[in-house]
Amino acid sequence: MRQLYVTRAWSRNLWGTNNYNPASRFLSEIPSGLTVAAKRGRRVPAKETAGPARPHVTDAEIGTGDRVRHTHWGFGTVREVVGAGDKAEAIVSFDAQGTKRVLLAWAPLERA
Repeated sequence: MRQLYVTRAWSRNLWGTNNYNPASRFLSEIPSGLTVAAKRGRRVPAKETAGPARPHVTDAEIGTGDRVRHTHWGFGTVREVVGAGDKAEAIVSFDAQGTKRVLLAWAPLERA
């Protein structure tokens, strides 16, 4: 009872759409000296996992018809933005990957 493993699903495919899940706000209450994060099968201290912030846009920065680029899916056109703030989602028609619904707080989107 000396170790506790905490896991989370960064993204899930539910009913044919991708859902991006933010980490629980309670994880930030754990003192950093007590945590170790797993990264690609090896254990590293949590402070080493922090890297440069991923580029992403907010609901205030994009709108219908804007061109965006996703690091994995490539270029696409925004068809609709639904919601606001952390819960804002964009429906994007990617040139090569088809239509995807992405959570703007987590999707690595940038304006093209």
